[in-house]
Amino acid sequence: MDELSGANAFFEQRLLEDADLVAERADRLYEGEAPEGTDADPTEYPLQVYQFMSGKDVLAQGAARIYTDCLFLVKTIGRAGFGEITAAVTRTDALLHQAQVVPVTIAGVDFLATCYRERPWQRSSTSDGVRYYERGGVYRLYVSLAP
Repeated sequence: MDELSGANAFFEQRLLEDADLVAERADRLYEGEAPEGTDADPTEYPLQVYQFMSGKDVLAQGAARIYTDCLFLVKTIGRAGFGEITAAVTRTDALLHQAQVVPVTIAGVDFLATCYRERPWQRSSTSDGVRYYERGGVYRLYVSLAP
């Protein structure tokens, strides 16, 4: 199994298993982008999206992969202003910004991950007359197969 599967599992396990965060945005966590049609229903907000931005493998002698170094954008999107998403953004950062290694398992494969916010991120935009407010961060994630 590849390290990006472990990275996706890290975000899903950290962000879907927290009761406080689920209370803010229900189970609306999406990889890549929200499903088509979500923007038509204001009850589908706030929601969260995590997106792979870039990565590189860190290799040892003989091209043995030690870990994968990834950048992900993790953002909370709302329609009622930045105030609507502040609690979810704060809780997300507390869950992701980890000083210790976090074990992650997907399909019986164990990974080790550590993550920190590299920079904050914020944007607002209008599409089809609807205003969207996005806030979150760009997170550096190191993930490897567990020994």
